[in-house]
Amino acid sequence: MNDALIAAILSAVGGVLITAIVAAIKAALNSRAVINESLRNLRLEKYPEVWRATSHLSRWPRPRLTDHELQEFHTSLQSWYYEKGGLYLSYSARDRYDEMQQSLEAWLEGGRRPATTPVPADVYDRLLGVCSSLRTALTEDLETRRARSMIRALERTRNHRIQAKKAATFIETLTKKTKELPTAD
Repeated sequence: MNDALIAAILSAVGGVLITAIVAAIKAALNSRAVINESLRNLRLEKYPEVWRATSHLSRWPRPRLTDHELQEFHTSLQSWYYEKGGLYLSYSARDRYDEMQQSLEAWLEGGRRPATTPVPADVYDRLLGVCSSLRTALTEDLETRRARSMIRALERTRNHRIQAKKAATFIETLTKKTKELPTAD
């Protein structure tokens, strides 16, 4: 065979391989896009309920919550997670959900006060911050506030790391306070 024929065959084989690879990548991306859209639709169906439930911890107006009401909220989040929407949470949203539940648990476990006692303003503010981060993660899952971009993705990752540290500090603080309280005999 002459060199021109070999070059033509290699070129044709290379072209076929490149076309096949591009087609496979395109098919994978299209498949992923369909899955993402299906997941987004399921989230649009499931997330509004937990969004409404988080109104217990809102900036405006600020309700005067009691431990009893926080316990009910805590339980309602658990019910929603296992019965309706937990399966659809992204990693970030699930982490924020966990921080919300751990923060509530840490405060409520520190009990030894009447269930009708209003939650102190400083604790409410910290719980509000954790709850707000959960709502932000839900909106990110749905992409209802901003379109995706690489810069925004990096910013979200940074913000989630900061929130995780804040929540861990808050939970640790509440847990230490609980351990320092005298036990009832």
